[in-house]
Amino acid sequence: MTYENPLIIVPTGFSPQSLSAVDQAVSFAKHTGGRILLLTVTEPTSLWSNFLDQDGENQLVRQKIEEKLSSLAAQYSGRGVEIETRIEEGTPYEMVRTVAEEESADIIIMGTNGAPKGIRKRFIGSNALRVVSSAQRPVITIKGGDHEIGIKNIILPLDLTKETKQKVGHAISLAKLYGSTIHAVSVVDTNDDFVVKHLKANMRQVHDFIEKEGVQVNSDFIKRIGDESFASALIHYAVEKKGDLFVIMTQEETKVSEFFVGSLAQKIIYFSPVPVLSIRPKQLTHTLGPGGMGV
Repeated sequence: MTYENPLIIVPTGFSPQSLSAVDQAVSFAKHTGGRILLLTVTEPTSLWSNFLDQDGENQLVRQKIEEKLSSLAAQYSGRGVEIETRIEEGTPYEMVRTVAEEESADIIIMGTNGAPKGIRKRFIGSNALRVVSSAQRPVITIKGGDHEIGIKNIILPLDLTKETKQKVGHAISLAKLYGSTIHAVSVVDTNDDFVVKHLKANMRQVHDFIEKEGVQVNSDFIKRIGDESFASALIHYAVEKKGDLFVIMTQEETKVSEFFVGSLAQKIIYFSPVPVLSIRPKQLTHTLGPGGMGV
C-alpha cells in the first residue's frame, strides 16, 4: 500500500476533535503530496441553527457554514497544501461515505468523541464508527483535540494466528513517509509452550520483514493484567510507547461483513487516546490456531 498524491476527506463540524483532524490531515498531505476536501454535513434539523446561534433558516445556516469553512481553509493557505470545501445535507456518515465514493477519495481523517453514551446510542454506533464500518477506504479517527503533529511511533497490534500482510503494508508505507518506528505487539493469552513458540516465530517473521523494508521496528508480547480486556492492554501499551497512530483491521479476521466492525476494533476506536487507522481487510486467511491476540 502506498500513499501517493492522495485525496483526503476531512469531515468537520468545527469541534476540537475535527479541528485536530484537519491539523493531522494537513501534515499527512504535506508528506504525501495530497490534497484535502473539507466536508461539512448538515442534518435536516435545527441542530446547526442552535450551534451557530441562528434562527434555523437553511440559507443563512449554509452561508455561515461556508464562511467558517473558508476561514478554516484560509488558516492553512501558507502550508503548500491544496484545500477545497464542500457542504452537503443528510445523515453525516452516509454523506461522508457518498462523497468519498464520488470523489474517489483515498483516505478519510476525522475526529471522534469516543464511545456514545447510553445503551441505544452504543448499539447504533457513533458517526465515526459508522464511517469506519461502511467506507471502502482507510479511515483515521482522532479522539480529543490535543495531539502531536506527525507520526513518530506506529502501534501495530498483530494477531499472529492469522494473515497480517495488508495491515503491515500500510504501517510500512506510513513509517517510510514519516520516518516512524513501528511497534509490533501481540497480546498472548496462553501458557502453552508449543503455541508460544510458534507465535514468537511468527513475530520474528513480521519483525524481519519490516526491518528489511528499511523501517525501524520493535516487537513485543504483552499479557493482560487481571480482568483487563485485550483492548485495554493494547491501549495501555500504546500510551506507554508514546504512540501516534494505531494501525488495525476493522473486522475480526475470521469474519467478513460489509458493515461489521469487530468488537476489539470498536473498543480501540472508541477508547484509544491515540489516533487509529482502520483498514478493511480484502482477503482473510488463517495460519495458526488460537493463542495470540491483536487486530
